[in-house]
Parts: sequence; structure tokens; C-alpha cells
Amino acid sequence: MANSVANTNELVEEVELSVTDGGPPLLTAKEHKSGEEKYNVIYEEKAKLFRFDEGENAWKERGQGSARILQKKDEPGVFMFVFRREAIGKLGAQHFLIKGMNVKVHSSNEKTLTWRAGKDYVDDDEGYPESFLMRFATKELADKAVEQMQKAINLSTS
Repeated sequence: MANSVANTNELVEEVELSVTDGGPPLLTAKEHKSGEEKYNVIYEEKAKLFRFDEGENAWKERGQGSARILQKKDEPGVFMFVFRREAIGKLGAQHFLIKGMNVKVHSSNEKTLTWRAGKDYVDDDEGYPESFLMRFATKELADKAVEQMQKAINLSTS
């Protein structure tokens, strides 16, 4: 009976197979350019973003993802805020940080920031005014985000 049991210590030869119909591969990796290549990332943190829907008079979730402050490589006085949703990479916010913007910690939640962008370019190529809330995991992360956004606004040449 011992002879009928397979020997698990045997080496198995692996053979690489290639199956093709002779045509080009159906799925190929393509290089995707987002436009962010023209910018340096000066701040990045995970957060949850909301925008205010004036029609429904309510805050609508834009998603959870990566909030970034970008500085243009060839124009150091130009800063942009970009929020991309996790997994899908879809934009949740994209606007310039300009003088006069007021970013502050929300009065009822110390882990949340609030601000208004004069022109956010996610839903409209010409830009549309939007109000945002951004919630972080801790108060310290929110404080760091306010500090970085205010620094970029103060250094902005626009």
C-alpha cells in the first residue's frame, strides 16, 4: 500500500507554455499621462473628501483617497490641490491654491478642514465654484494639512 501513495518529495519539471493566435496581444500596458508630471508633490495624505451640493443643500461624499498639494516645476509660485479616489484614481477635486483662499479647521470637528475653491475643474473644464470638507484620521493630520495648504496659498503668485 505504501507504494501507491505519491511521493511528495519529487521535483516537478515546469514547462512554460505560450498560447497565441499570432496576432497582437489583446491587453497591453499603456503609459497614462495625467498632467501631474508637470508638478512636484509637496504634500500627500489619505483623507475623505466631501463637496457641498447647493441644489440639495447637503454635503456629498466625493470619496476616500489621496489629497495632494502640487507645485508646478517651471512656475514655483503655482500650486494645485488634487484629490484622487483610491483604487479607481478618479479625480475628486482639482483646483489652484490662490491668494485669498481661506482653509480652516471645521468648527465642530477638529479632524475636518473646510474651504471654498473659486474654480474646481473636476466637473467642468472652465471651472466651477465648490465648497469642500476634508476629513482626516487624526487632529494632527488635519493640522498638518491646514499648515501645508496655507503655506502654498501664501507662496502662490496668483
